[in-house]
Amino acid sequence: ALREIYIPLGNGSTRNLEWVEAGGQSYIDTRQYKIKEAYFEASLRSNSGQVWARLINKNEGDYVVGSEISHNTSVSTLIRSSKIFLPAGNKLYGIQLRSETQQEVFIENARVRLLVQE
Repeated sequence: ALREIYIPLGNGSTRNLEWVEAGGQSYIDTRQYKIKEAYFEASLRSNSGQVWARLINKNEGDYVVGSEISHNTSVSTLIRSSKIFLPAGNKLYGIQLRSETQQEVFIENARVRLLVQE
C-alpha cells in the first residue's frame, strides 16, 4: 500500500525578478522512507504577471530538476510539479521564488509530497 507524507516548507513572497529564497526549509532523509514518487506542491498567486517557484537542495546549492512550477492569476491555486528525484541521504530543502513583473508574488503551503511504500 502507498501512503502520502507531506513535508511542509511554509509561505513566502518576493518582488524580485531573479530567483531568491522565500519560505521555510526542512530536512528530508530519504533513508527513512521507501519513496515511490515525490513532488513539489504549493499554492501560488500573482496580482500581475507570472510567479515561478522551485525546490532547492541547500546541501548541494542547486535546484531540484523538474520541481519548477508557475501560475499567473490572483486566485491562489495549488500547483504540483512533475515527478522529482530526491538524492539519497538527509538533505536540507528550501524554496526559491521569482516574479515576472516586480509586483509582489506569493507562495503558500509549500510542501514536498512523498508517496511511500508501507
